[in-house]
Amino acid sequence: MKPNIDHAVKIFSSVSEQLGPEYLAYITLPNVVLTLCGARAYCDGVFWSRDNKDLLGKWDKELSALMGVIKGQNVALWSDAVIEQTVAGDKYASYEFIVKDGLHYAITHTNLLGPIRFEDIEAEASRAKIIELLVKNLKSQPALKEYPKESLYDIAFGILLGYPDKAILGTILRWNNNGPFEEPLIDADIRGASYYTCPQPIYSYPRHLMTDPAICAHEKLWSGLLKDYYQSDFHTSLEKNDDFRAKVRELGNPR
Repeated sequence: MKPNIDHAVKIFSSVSEQLGPEYLAYITLPNVVLTLCGARAYCDGVFWSRDNKDLLGKWDKELSALMGVIKGQNVALWSDAVIEQTVAGDKYASYEFIVKDGLHYAITHTNLLGPIRFEDIEAEASRAKIIELLVKNLKSQPALKEYPKESLYDIAFGILLGYPDKAILGTILRWNNNGPFEEPLIDADIRGASYYTCPQPIYSYPRHLMTDPAICAHEKLWSGLLKDYYQSDFHTSLEKNDDFRAKVRELGNPR
């Protein structure tokens, strides 16, 4: 299935109808838009409470309800919503999920994996187990036999995030050769990736790849999807909704 904003709008509309338009403030984010468009498998969201325990509890309940609706649409293979705490003691609410269409697109648009059945991945019950299955597959590939296990985990996660193969391998190679005279990494040109604050869907790659046809096509695809969504009648109307705007302010994510 080709990535398309219609897939995301359909899910957003269902969430709005079942829970209210304010719930879209949690998910109408660039990384989630790309995931629900089917351009990648995984996304997450993080919301800081500024030590307001009542707000954290409220968000946790709302995120659990939100993940329930998304799973009920037969979209997500796996999801989780939790309250977590940093080493410094700062608490935050978060969610993450993996979608079927994005996972299928990701594993069929990478050449890093060997033969793998989508049904085998779909049968796994969590992000960790899916990554373990991908790592096992990657370890069997001759071209990757020299990569340490930590790097294979990074590759597997990069695949779930929908990053181009050359960007994944080029970045990991640079990480493993971090000398002062090594070629620098640059950020992908993803227009709209910072439309709202979120774990930005921006990857890196070695500078010499900036004109690579596959990289350029990928940047164009993701930028186009984000532009199409944020300039759509659906989102333009949503941004005028008072309940949505109030929730965006509550989450500390105003434009």
